Amino acid sequence: MPLTRQQLLYRMNSTNVCLIDVRPAEEYAAGHIPGARSLPLDELEPRLDKLPEKTDVVAYGRSANCLLAHEAVRPLTAHCLHRRVRSG
Repeated sequence: MPLTRQQLLYRMNSTNVCLIDVRPAEEYAAGHIPGARSLPLDELEPRLDKLPEKTDVVAYGRSANCLLAHEAVRPLTAHCLHRRVRSG
């Protein structure tokens, strides 16, 4: 579900959120949201187990219409469902 900038700021200040930047590493290095982790889309699936458990994950890309964040949702959702099944 897309978040507005205000919603993201609220969630980052009030809940336990892991913010991931799914753009290529070069774009992350050029500038990113403070506190965001670089996790390029092409590296996402092999590194899913490195994401903290019991934490909301918010992925972002270049803009609201960027497909990178939308493409990240599928593996993130599948991984979260798998974790729930594994843990009980």
